[in-house]
Amino acid sequence: MDLSSKVLAQIIMMQSVASKLDDEISIMSFICRGFSDIPGIRRVLYVPYKTDFSNSKDYYTIDIAHKSSKHYILNVEFDDYKEAEPYIPYIENFCTVIGVILEEKKQRLLKESLLHNLEERVLLRTKELEEEVKKESYLKKNLKLLDCISLVLSILCPLF
Repeated sequence: MDLSSKVLAQIIMMQSVASKLDDEISIMSFICRGFSDIPGIRRVLYVPYKTDFSNSKDYYTIDIAHKSSKHYILNVEFDDYKEAEPYIPYIENFCTVIGVILEEKKQRLLKESLLHNLEERVLLRTKELEEEVKKESYLKKNLKLLDCISLVLSILCPLF
């Protein structure tokens, strides 16, 4: 079976579109629908990484991962394995790129969450420090007033 330029173009286009989608579920659903259009593939399902599948003649599993971050497993079911076989390296490469995209999105969300948390902590601490400054200013003012009263009393009542 020869490779179809139309199918290869679809895989490339899917990669571009998938990177623009907002969340993992949208990305994975899009991938499954798109890969189901490849000749010889009946359907593609995704499952969380912890699910255990092994390859057989009826289906093939591909990890969606980047380095040590495991995201999903694609379960590719075939109508005709021989017809789909030439596209498997392209699908695997695509899945590697998707693993990088998902990891980047995960890291960006983590960074945004940490930044938001840090901003909230800075605001809270700023508020606390402003309160401490107000208290200190109040105490200094009252201390000066007490010093003045003490001075006046010591002048007026030298016996004390």
